[in-house]
Amino acid sequence: MTRRRHLGPGTALRGALDQLTAPPAPTARQQEWLLNSALQDVVEESRTLVEACAQRVAAWEEQVLSADCDELREIAAEARREGRSPVDAVDTAVRTALGDLVRWEAELAGLAAALVERSAQVGLVGLHPDAVDAGRGLDERLEWARVQLLRAVAEYHHGSAGHQRRMPRPW
Repeated sequence: MTRRRHLGPGTALRGALDQLTAPPAPTARQQEWLLNSALQDVVEESRTLVEACAQRVAAWEEQVLSADCDELREIAAEARREGRSPVDAVDTAVRTALGDLVRWEAELAGLAAALVERSAQVGLVGLHPDAVDAGRGLDERLEWARVQLLRAVAEYHHGSAGHQRRMPRPW
């Protein structure tokens, strides 16, 4: 039996966005009968959808990025002062941040579906390049937040030895 490896959140959305662009050109192909005004409407609506999505995920992004190593240490210290388990307190904080990442991923999946639906309604083949770039940018922010959270957890548990770069590198 062949087992499929889970791609992880974000990877599936990036793959979907890549498939939605019209091959071989990275731009959406405009049907000859499609008026430029209709294309401009799609571009404006796409921009509005992306901006609304970015505003919705901003709070999750801030919360996940605020859960750095120092914040986790502070949560543990506060729990100790209050007589609670520091392990449980840090675990709850990390699980909350992971839940925010899941909600963020779902929001991006909804954005991708809305962009595709709107483009298809007017007869575009693929997404407009601005929508693709914006979607990828939001997806990269999600991945960055995920990496920062994992880094914070690793630093909290194992320290930051070797993490800090003392000398700039020539590249």
